[in-house]
Amino acid sequence: MNLLTRLYESQNITDLLDKLDVTSIIKLDSMWRSNNLILLFNTRYLNGHSKRYIFKSLSQDEHIHEFQQLCLLAENYIDFVPKIHIQDNKAILMDYADGDNLFQIFKKITNSELSKSIEFIGEKLADKYGSYLGEKQIIQKNSQIRYTVDYYARDCLEKKLLKVNDFRRLEKNLGKWSNYMGNYIGQITHNDLNISNVLVTEEDLMTIDPEYDPLFTNDVAKDIGRYCASLFFNTYDYYLQQPYFAYNLVLTFYAKFTQNFPIDFFFDKRVLFYIAQSALSFSRFKTNGHLTPKEIFYTGYNLFAKNPDKANLCNLYEEFCKSKK
Repeated sequence: MNLLTRLYESQNITDLLDKLDVTSIIKLDSMWRSNNLILLFNTRYLNGHSKRYIFKSLSQDEHIHEFQQLCLLAENYIDFVPKIHIQDNKAILMDYADGDNLFQIFKKITNSELSKSIEFIGEKLADKYGSYLGEKQIIQKNSQIRYTVDYYARDCLEKKLLKVNDFRRLEKNLGKWSNYMGNYIGQITHNDLNISNVLVTEEDLMTIDPEYDPLFTNDVAKDIGRYCASLFFNTYDYYLQQPYFAYNLVLTFYAKFTQNFPIDFFFDKRVLFYIAQSALSFSRFKTNGHLTPKEIFYTGYNLFAKNPDKANLCNLYEEFCKSKK
């Protein structure tokens, strides 16, 4: 199916685009899903000013829930995601989010400047989550432990990242975390927050590409844990192969976030849980070459083996260093 065919599948969107003074159309690459179609429309706006829009068409029906999650974020937060103009089945038209993700920032700044950018991201994300307008609910029980076994761990087993005995040991270790994973105040979250989909401008930030969570976890700790894991592993893999530097960036981000967002008693434990879960998730994909999937996997695997009573964020650095030996 060619580009125009996919574009014209949505009559509502094409009707709106026909009313705009489009000056150029640029096809953008999808970082994780190459079959998705992403088009950037440059238009001439009022008084000669330009305005840009993103058209996105999903390649599979099963991913349509991502758009529903995007709409929920737009409805319940202040400027957390780009303004949505039309969502029509598998296609969406929204404002272009003009900012850099951390992969782009890596190429532009020094180590000290990077630390300042991380502080900025931590503080601004706290502001965004604090701007939540929707109804909050007390989540009594969290089903992420079973999901971690059935989805991430089983997939790692099939990819031969762990053996059957290790799988059973992991399943047993995960049970130790159950007392820490519930009784929190839930709000709608991004569900796949990482350094590629948080876009930084001079004065603010915005997120793109959320993921639908069929379990309705609605835990800010999940977003923050996943971002911490993404920050740690990708800083090491793509920027500077010094684990303590990457770890310090995580501490910087987390300190700035928690200074500006009210957290509950077990928030720290759940963040560490989601760092470990994210490590299992990330281990299933290709790296830039400075890390192996096995090193990422065993960082998460060994974090889950910790006694949750005593586990803390410094264990991320310790277990990563052990995985490199």
